[in-house]
Amino acid sequence: MVRSCIPWLREHIPDDESVIFADNLDAQIQPEYLANQKEKASSLGWSLLKGGTHWSQPVDQGAGRELKRDIDYEQNEWLEVLENLEKWENTELSASDRRILMTWWAGNGYKRTCGRVDFNRYFEKTGCLLDVNGEGDDKITPEGLSSFTFDRPIISAVLSTTPVQENLQSTSHAELEESVLREELAEEEELSDEDEGTDEAEKWFIPTGYLAELTAPPANQLNHSLVGWHLMFKWNGVGWCHGWVNKFYPKHRRGYNLEVVYEDGDRRDHILRVQDYGKGDAAVAGAWCLLKSS
Repeated sequence: MVRSCIPWLREHIPDDESVIFADNLDAQIQPEYLANQKEKASSLGWSLLKGGTHWSQPVDQGAGRELKRDIDYEQNEWLEVLENLEKWENTELSASDRRILMTWWAGNGYKRTCGRVDFNRYFEKTGCLLDVNGEGDDKITPEGLSSFTFDRPIISAVLSTTPVQENLQSTSHAELEESVLREELAEEEELSDEDEGTDEAEKWFIPTGYLAELTAPPANQLNHSLVGWHLMFKWNGVGWCHGWVNKFYPKHRRGYNLEVVYEDGDRRDHILRVQDYGKGDAAVAGAWCLLKSS
């Protein structure tokens, strides 16, 4: 890890020390490793809370989940070819062939993820991009901790430390407090605007030119007959989104039965069930509703 960090550290903070947050892996807490990190990267190693990586590690806060989805997508694309599916199920592929295939799926999946996911956000929400001036503290929002707030030390306490004093010799206490207050007000306005947009996105709507199909199709019709149909799907925390059924999985790969393409081009595998059919703002996350031309 130190080797991969050194080029970035030398480019962005060549003359300053830094802190590298890492898991409590045995190799990363050894004195030799930490000494090498200090010498080669001018960085202090800081171990994250044991048993808490699901809160503090970007990969556990969603980045890993998105990558797994795209790897699954690549695998399903390959298995959709009947000849490939037969090879896979009839054990015609050697262990070496399977390893190569899995590497191929992982590589292509990673490319897909990089093209649609902002990895920087997962570092922000876990606090792994902390800035000494407090900028972006409001973006620390670990999943599963809805009431979490990150409290900075008060300004007077910060000014009492020697390293900060050296960097702020030309800035008075009052000026610094005023600057921080302006930043906090600006951030609150941005969050308010984002919240308003989220509320609007979560509401039920019907795209122009369509009507909602009032009743769900029978369970035995949740198949290729739905390909081409438009639908609404309610995402948890996002709300209702418009898309269309692009593909049916006859083998129900990994439990999914249909692929939906959304207006922004995002492709998602779904498990659409009759019991989840619904519409309107009162519908729970996971609800879906077919649309027909008006």
